[in-house]
Amino acid sequence: MIEATNLTSVDVLSQSVPGHVYGPGSDVYEAETKAMWSQAAWLRPSAVFVPSSPQQLAEAVPMMARNNIRFSIRSGGHMPVPGHASVDGDGVLIGTTRLTGLQLMPLPNDFGVPYLAAGAAHTWKDIYEYLAPHDLIVVGGRVLGVGSSLLLGGGISFLSGKHGFAANNVVNFQMLLASGEIVNANQKSHPDLFWALKGGSNNFGIVLRYDIKVYPEEKVWGGAVAWGSEQTQAALDAQTEFMSRKTGPNDPIAAIMSNMEIDASGTLTTGAMLVSSGNDTSSMELFKKIPAVFSTLSHQRFLTLVSPTSVYSARDKRYASWPWACEILTSFQNTISKYFIEDQ
Repeated sequence: MIEATNLTSVDVLSQSVPGHVYGPGSDVYEAETKAMWSQAAWLRPSAVFVPSSPQQLAEAVPMMARNNIRFSIRSGGHMPVPGHASVDGDGVLIGTTRLTGLQLMPLPNDFGVPYLAAGAAHTWKDIYEYLAPHDLIVVGGRVLGVGSSLLLGGGISFLSGKHGFAANNVVNFQMLLASGEIVNANQKSHPDLFWALKGGSNNFGIVLRYDIKVYPEEKVWGGAVAWGSEQTQAALDAQTEFMSRKTGPNDPIAAIMSNMEIDASGTLTTGAMLVSSGNDTSSMELFKKIPAVFSTLSHQRFLTLVSPTSVYSARDKRYASWPWACEILTSFQNTISKYFIEDQ
């Protein structure tokens, strides 16, 4: 055990894992601390630790726990809440950047389904690009730049209507406990952890690898579309109709992800990512009728369809995030939209 008296967290960690700890001013430190999507989470820890293997991380974590060194873990960097995947002051940011690896595991295997073993560092762009040549897909994130740790928050996917939350498609989590033990959490081994991790975020340990069920890629229709300000009401009405329980689509693949944007000149644009079954696009009829200023809507591969989402997770110093949920009413959506426009 390293004696922490009169030593900083940087000193203690550097002695334990030399060559993988970086201080302020180094290129790695700056890159890792600014890999967060939101500038609000660009904090300044004492040091950044970037392990090159699960075993190296397993050696360091118990040491940090024994010496009361604060630390946080960052995966894809899409968490906008300061301190949730970042740390300020005397503490260590652990970056999973080098915990990579993608491997298809066909049948037969221990879990009875074909799956992808994915290191914690990967984004959905990495995963979808790896699977595309195999004509396979996973129930994963809607935005390419988001990290695979989305699986720890439940995970809404464009395929959730058919296959459920992304987390429900994980067959195994390889994870590191505070004790330094590396375990597999699945239906047979540590089933309590397996249950808790599906929405439990990073509260139970550090996930090193996700084993995710794969499916044959299906034919889909959709893409990105944008409408001018004169079509805002039409877009809101189409969105409300789509989400209505009474008149909504029966297509299990149908999904939308809408947004509003006001550029530097004050021009309002309403947009959406639309996804539907390639065999029947009737669920998108109202959207298709609205004259668009930009559209990639067509029958296409899933990876091509979601490629425009790369701009959604750009590291462009976004500072705030306001998630909200509401009853599906046109009047309420109109009120929220009006607030958004007037607040700019």
